[in-house]
Amino acid sequence: KRQVFTFVVVFFLLFVLQAKKINENQAQDIKLSAIKTGFSFLSNKLNTQNKNEGKNITILLLGIPGKGNPAPYLTDAILLANINQEKNKLSLLSIPRDLLVKSQNKQMKINALFAINKKDPTLIRKKVEEITGKKIDYYIVFDMSAVKKIVKLFGGLNVYVPHDIYDPKFPTPNYGTEVFKLQKGWRYLDAEAVEKFIRTRNSKEGDIDRNKQQQAVIEALRKKLFGANFKIDLETAIKIFDIISNNIQTDLTEDDIVKLYSAVKSIGYENVKSKTLSFEKDGILKPKIVYFGNQKVYVLVPKAGDFNYSEIKLLTKKLFGE
Repeated sequence: KRQVFTFVVVFFLLFVLQAKKINENQAQDIKLSAIKTGFSFLSNKLNTQNKNEGKNITILLLGIPGKGNPAPYLTDAILLANINQEKNKLSLLSIPRDLLVKSQNKQMKINALFAINKKDPTLIRKKVEEITGKKIDYYIVFDMSAVKKIVKLFGGLNVYVPHDIYDPKFPTPNYGTEVFKLQKGWRYLDAEAVEKFIRTRNSKEGDIDRNKQQQAVIEALRKKLFGANFKIDLETAIKIFDIISNNIQTDLTEDDIVKLYSAVKSIGYENVKSKTLSFEKDGILKPKIVYFGNQKVYVLVPKAGDFNYSEIKLLTKKLFGE
């Protein structure tokens, strides 16, 4: 269920910030209204009885580390969201960053497509469509460094660390390294520590552990946001809005925003389903070592065969209720 919160929190914060484009003269009123709407939905307070009719809407959500990181534009988070208006459902499919793909006659990890195409999402958009068999209607790219700025506003987060962490070569700006370590259990982390916590993956399970760490931060942040009184703390609410609005790239238009709001406003938590493409025992991927030139690289490939996405397409079709 935490994977669900990961998407819902990020998606609605991103959706909220788009209100800034509607009318700059009404920016403050729109910010307050949008924030209230977004967080009301997250706490499941909106009316869930109205049913929207129409086509499915599919959105590609990409998370990047952002400027100041060694690889700022690698899409370390790749999520495909489907809003089924007829069934009033939201379905989420997570695609691992290490999935091996072919593009422009070269093999590479899927998380490199956005960066090599100069921050143009066309390549990764087409590749995700090829992998899942789903046409993508919209995309959203979110700079995850914004999390650090939001945590700093709150003075830190009380986070549950699911396992001991010891990373002797955590990357720093200018291609340096440092030691980052945390003990398992509840820890109150400042903004710097939270950023490291969601980025480190120097552990036995690698990205799987990092996903758990990111989910723990999202859950802690969600609780913190729900605990904030936005009617009283107007300044903090607007600062959060501005942080997010400066860390997004999307093709959503004003009309699209209205349609999306209509599509999602009545979806209850019980109608949100999620799935991650994994290499666990019952997963449909498997790990593999390949060579990019002379470099030995760890990747994930379909169990059905390299670049054979038939099982992924079936899983996507089932998840999205088609």
